[in-house]
Amino acid sequence: MRQFAGGEKQAADEAGLSIHQWLDRLAEARPAGSEGLVITPYFLGEKTPIHDASARATFDGLTLSHDIGHLWRALLEAYAYAIAHHVEVMNEIGYKTERFIVSDGGSTSKVWMQIVADVLERPVQRLAGHSGSCVGAAWTAAIGLGLASDWSAISALCAPPIGLNLDLKPPMSTAMATAVTATSIAGLQSGPDRSPIAGGTPCVIDCRNHNL
Repeated sequence: MRQFAGGEKQAADEAGLSIHQWLDRLAEARPAGSEGLVITPYFLGEKTPIHDASARATFDGLTLSHDIGHLWRALLEAYAYAIAHHVEVMNEIGYKTERFIVSDGGSTSKVWMQIVADVLERPVQRLAGHSGSCVGAAWTAAIGLGLASDWSAISALCAPPIGLNLDLKPPMSTAMATAVTATSIAGLQSGPDRSPIAGGTPCVIDCRNHNL
């Protein structure tokens, strides 16, 4: 972040915001689709769902008219489409996704979670009073080791009782822009022969038709 947005720190401080909050404010002021700037977020390769350690990030459509607000929004959109790609794969193998509930880290960004809702074309709800994703990771390990067998019992570890403090619904006004961005990302995810890299399926999401 120091390298990417170090020049924005003074402005963020003067506004009384963290650097992430300041960048979110800039991104919120930019239109959906980041005015043609599309990023594939594979800075360290990618695990699921494409399983390719050699995958690399790309910045496509970058012009001198784009600023750091566009860059930040394009990054948020890129990771939103990465989430959608996981959802697509889960649906393909028979795991139907019906609710989207978020917690921890990036879920504190209302701007980002709204982008996720726009891309998924589904409501996104944020948990309040949740212990964190580490509890889920630990419980998964306990199941794997045979120390626990009931997935629902994890609720006993989430005290105080959890609730929802944010419910974001996708606005239809962004549907066209997100559909165009999805098509662009699908193209960037393909190799020179235009086949999906590493055997993965490109993330093509047409928000206008509610298809994943």
